[in-house]
Amino acid sequence: MENNPYTPPAAEVADPAADRRPRPRAVNIALALIGTGLVIQLLLQLWLLQLANFRTTDRWQTAWAVSLFVLYVFLCHQLAQGRSWPRAVLLILAVGGFASTCFAFGYALNAGLSMIELLTMPVVLFNRIVPMVLNFVALHLLFFSGASWFREQRDPGRPGQ
Repeated sequence: MENNPYTPPAAEVADPAADRRPRPRAVNIALALIGTGLVIQLLLQLWLLQLANFRTTDRWQTAWAVSLFVLYVFLCHQLAQGRSWPRAVLLILAVGGFASTCFAFGYALNAGLSMIELLTMPVVLFNRIVPMVLNFVALHLLFFSGASWFREQRDPGRPGQ
């Protein structure tokens, strides 16, 4: 019975676990900066909802804000896994947010608000300015300081590294 040719193989069937290098400090800091910006925006939105007795005036705007929040959380998760493509998506979102902020400032200045009034409003400061600055600093860390980690995660078996 020991020479049975129909016995299953004794070797492991599963693929060997890929050795991943730990996340560098720059990537951890970038993820923390993006998360901090998201928490600031979430707290501000909850405060504004509390002031309005938890009634929303525009359901589409609320759905858009929730979908952007979920997208950012998903992108941060993918970045933490070592995927490189979320960096490009975050860059596009950050540049789009910067352009949107510039248009909003131009509209507010044409409406008669001064730049000092605009920059000291908590809604503008904590919903637009602070998260945008945090995202740009995080993108700098992701594209420059942590870029080699993403390359190594993408090509783990490439010789010569």
